Amino acid sequence: MEQQTDSQVNTGRADAEAVRQSHGGAKRRRGGRAKLDTDFGEETLAALRTRAKRLGLAPSTWVRTVVRDALHASRSEELDAAVAAHLLGVEARVQASADARELAAQIRPLAINVNDLDRRARAGESVALSAEVPELIELLREVRALLGDRAAS
Repeated sequence: MEQQTDSQVNTGRADAEAVRQSHGGAKRRRGGRAKLDTDFGEETLAALRTRAKRLGLAPSTWVRTVVRDALHASRSEELDAAVAAHLLGVEARVQASADARELAAQIRPLAINVNDLDRRARAGESVALSAEVPELIELLREVRALLGDRAAS
């Protein structure tokens, strides 16, 4: 079995050349063509240019070839699964963010009261604390740890 070292995606010269020929060459513009501007990070763009150059292609031709291959019917299930996995990850982060905001809203009044007690104690005023304060402090540490605060532990 021949191993593709360039990537798992079929990005050979023959396929890219076929794309170039079927679309009138890499630089020729025709009316009615859709255009997509895409921002890549510097590292990704450099890797893309290196790969395209290695194949003797313009970067845009290589990208079109890769995208068309990814959209090909035989790969659509693989692409759909990757997109779904990404969306699930995004949804999980959004939910975690909403949960964190809700927790913060519930804790904020307690924090204000604790800060007020601290201010009074530092000013020399007498402050009475309930027996549950150590439990409350431990609970707040757990919440901070859940929210990613490394100083909480």
